Amino acid sequence: MFLSYVDRLLNDDPKACFGQGYPNAEKRAERIKDLSASVGEPWISFYLAEEMQNVLAEAGYRVTQDLTVEDLNALHFTPVGRTLPENALFKLEHFVVATKH
Repeated sequence: MFLSYVDRLLNDDPKACFGQGYPNAEKRAERIKDLSASVGEPWISFYLAEEMQNVLAEAGYRVTQDLTVEDLNALHFTPVGRTLPENALFKLEHFVVATKH
């Protein structure tokens, strides 16, 4: 199974969801939430990684990967010389792969 979720830190600590030096993190966090809502898809659920693991475990799944764009940057962009700069990273969305157990 593949799913994505938005990190609860987007509400609790917006700066933690953006790369070091990202300009106006708090303001941009609010703008991103507003844009999502404006197209009819408001973000209403936010999770920490541990919470998502627990939700999936209760449904019989085991998380095998939980990655952010920061992780994907290191895994896929850096090896081909296309590293995104730290001040351009969004770390707010997690991409999860889970298997039924």
